[in-house]
Amino acid sequence: MLTGIIAGRFTDDERILNYVAPYGRFAFMIVGSVLAAIAVACVGATRNIAGLVVSLAVVGFLCGVAAVPIMSTMGVHVYRMGGDAYAKVYALFNIAYSVGVIIIPTVLPPLMNAVGFAGTLGVVSALLVFGAIVLAIQPTMMLCKYGRAAFIGEDARTFL
Repeated sequence: MLTGIIAGRFTDDERILNYVAPYGRFAFMIVGSVLAAIAVACVGATRNIAGLVVSLAVVGFLCGVAAVPIMSTMGVHVYRMGGDAYAKVYALFNIAYSVGVIIIPTVLPPLMNAVGFAGTLGVVSALLVFGAIVLAIQPTMMLCKYGRAAFIGEDARTFL
């Protein structure tokens, strides 16, 4: 919860968003996903209960960094598209979340039976890294095309 509050504060700070331009709020999601992937892999590598407790606490600590910027990013997107985009953007989020809630509990138990607990958490870590890579593709392409200076200042290009 603490990292969610900190990440939420940073996602609204224009100085920090200019510093991580053109990634903006996606920078927090990317870094949070990669760090959460490392922490999830550590959960699979632990051999005792104390290590498991510490690893799970770190996972909970880092997942807030990846999850909190989603709502503020959607809010900025709705603001830029106009008020009628509100239903579209949030409905898309709900659909994606619902699909994840259905697919993950359906797919992971057979996977755990096949490769074990550590292997399953390795797959989850790989999915988190894959998601971070997908989030980084478009801003990286725009950075290569326009340069970093094009995303800072009053007449800056917008990512979304």
